[in-house]
Amino acid sequence: MPSYTHLQPAQPVLFAHPMLVYFEMIDRDYILEFLSAASVPMMHMSRLAEELVQWTSQKFGFVRLGRDWVTGSSLLPQKRNPYFAELSRGKWGRVYGARMRLLTTMKSLPMTYDRELMNRNFNHLFLWPELYSRTARVVNPFFCFTKQPLL
Repeated sequence: MPSYTHLQPAQPVLFAHPMLVYFEMIDRDYILEFLSAASVPMMHMSRLAEELVQWTSQKFGFVRLGRDWVTGSSLLPQKRNPYFAELSRGKWGRVYGARMRLLTTMKSLPMTYDRELMNRNFNHLFLWPELYSRTARVVNPFFCFTKQPLL
């Protein structure tokens, strides 16, 4: 059977060659696997951050955070906004977006050589471990510093 490069016929190959390519693709999917694994805890941290925004609001008042965990508002400096939670809840979308972007690209790749994975648009894939780590470092210590237990 012919092999193809950029959808153009190339040298003939055995049927075993494309099967080996699929085997190697499974081995190469570690980035997808890690993005999938990182999406779940990031989603939970985002949900927790959303709950904290609500629980610390005047309307609910279930949790009162120390000064190190809040900022004032430009219009109402006396307000106690859980700024870390407001920023953390939006970080999940970047990890999930990176995962969907790579899945969409991988789905449409033919078996043979194409440049989609060499594109500079995928540089962001290597930034998400740092994003994940920073978000976890900000959200996790919250449990040690609450002024009162959650109700």
